[in-house]
Amino acid sequence: MTSQNVDLVAQEDVQLLSIDALLPARSPRLDGHSPDHVRVLAQAAAPLPPILVHRESMRIIDGTHRVAAAKLRGDKTIRSRFFDGDERETFAMAVRSNITHGLPLTHADRVAAATEIVCSYPNWSDRAVAATAGLSAATVAEIRRTTTSQDEPAETKRTGLDGRLRPVDPSAGRERVRQMIRKSPLASLRQLAKEAGVSPNTVRRVRKQLQAEPAEPAAPSRLPEPDTSAELPKPNVDTVDTALRWLSQDPSVRHTESGRSAARWFFSRVVRPGEWENVVDALPPHTAYILAKVARQCASAWEELASSLAARAREAERSSKAGS
Repeated sequence: MTSQNVDLVAQEDVQLLSIDALLPARSPRLDGHSPDHVRVLAQAAAPLPPILVHRESMRIIDGTHRVAAAKLRGDKTIRSRFFDGDERETFAMAVRSNITHGLPLTHADRVAAATEIVCSYPNWSDRAVAATAGLSAATVAEIRRTTTSQDEPAETKRTGLDGRLRPVDPSAGRERVRQMIRKSPLASLRQLAKEAGVSPNTVRRVRKQLQAEPAEPAAPSRLPEPDTSAELPKPNVDTVDTALRWLSQDPSVRHTESGRSAARWFFSRVVRPGEWENVVDALPPHTAYILAKVARQCASAWEELASSLAARAREAERSSKAGS
């Protein structure tokens, strides 16, 4: 099973099932269902969306609150759809369903669910697990790091959101492409991709990077002064303000258009600790659910950005050490 299959439900007409025939869900909610949410649903005038039921076991996958609301109203049947899959697939579907509608899963619920999915599907990529559990890929990577035993064989490839297998560490594939392009600069994208075991897009990006690299200068008549920039101590940027102040004063940022543009981007999007409290108090209560989702999505994007920047810093450090 791939992560895409989590979204696939049997395309059948909605049917009425007896509530008494249903078994309780194996819910991803650590604290169980919410009685308050059940009462709200029971008072709804519009028909509730159909629940999702595991065909083989008749166990509820998604819709525990709706079933409880139907019982509270005295209903004997409920609109339902069937899902076919094994226990692992059923749990993944339950998690995915509960992050896309209804009462949102808490952060603790999603972390616990992602931990189980990582153990059940070690070949899923961090992004695939993150999309299913409603977390950032960086958070899933940390869950994988802390829950995977060092004695277990490491996965060399993982299945992404599109169902395709990709190497866990793409840097080795990119390096193979670099060497092959230098050796056979006229080879086609598809030929290089096939021989290196990467996608044509990866070959295209590597080729552009190589074309953008400056030509190697002629050997100087005298040895250059040693570059000690890598040995400079890292600045003290413990707070957001000190980090932004350091960023704005760095010559490599101030004296280039791309650097100034990047700095402006960060300055316009930073949220300092505590400055959101007045904003929350000013919002109408009925907007809280919607804006909470927006905030979580923004937090997820920031975590991915932080992970990407940290990886770039590590790569720069390794390159510096290799050249020294």
